Amino acid sequence: MLVVCFINKHQTIGSILKTHVASRYSKLLAWVYFVTIFPMPAIALNIIHVPKEKQYQYIQTHAPEYIYNFFELPNLDIWEHNYKYVIITVIALTTMFVGTIFVTFLVVDILRLMQRLRLQISVQTYQKHKEAMRSLMVQSITVVFCILPIFIFLIFNLLELPHSQFISELCIVWFSGHSSINMVSLMMFFRPYRQFISKRIKM
Repeated sequence: MLVVCFINKHQTIGSILKTHVASRYSKLLAWVYFVTIFPMPAIALNIIHVPKEKQYQYIQTHAPEYIYNFFELPNLDIWEHNYKYVIITVIALTTMFVGTIFVTFLVVDILRLMQRLRLQISVQTYQKHKEAMRSLMVQSITVVFCILPIFIFLIFNLLELPHSQFISELCIVWFSGHSSINMVSLMMFFRPYRQFISKRIKM
């Protein structure tokens, strides 16, 4: 949804300047893409899912001492490193890379258009656009902070690099810090949030 906000902001500024306005079919295609991409992770996990019987056989063969502990973990899942896993991982990495490049170009173009927009609108209206853009930028940085550990996790497991288990644990901890980073960013870059916190917490 953050990408949709960037697209809407880009099109709003573009419509004012009468430039870089996407066609109606392009917008429809973008909405269809972003709606259909939501269930894709669940579908991908279902494709590479290994049946419980096969998981049981794998543990019994490679780590029989953990066979009883395996039944005590209801959320444990084992993925087999086969061609399905490789294809799904490559698709996920490619999608994240292309999406990051697309958003980067979109942000750069918005910033360039805002320089032209500044000469055609009032100071108050420009300030509102600037505040909205700043909010999107802060949110996008925190999203990158959230996506990067997933990217590292997928690469280490795809290539079966050394210390993948340790790196995966670090990535999980890193990923869980997204909400805290987002909260700190809001307080650092937006005065209303700082004022609200300062009223509640007397320094």
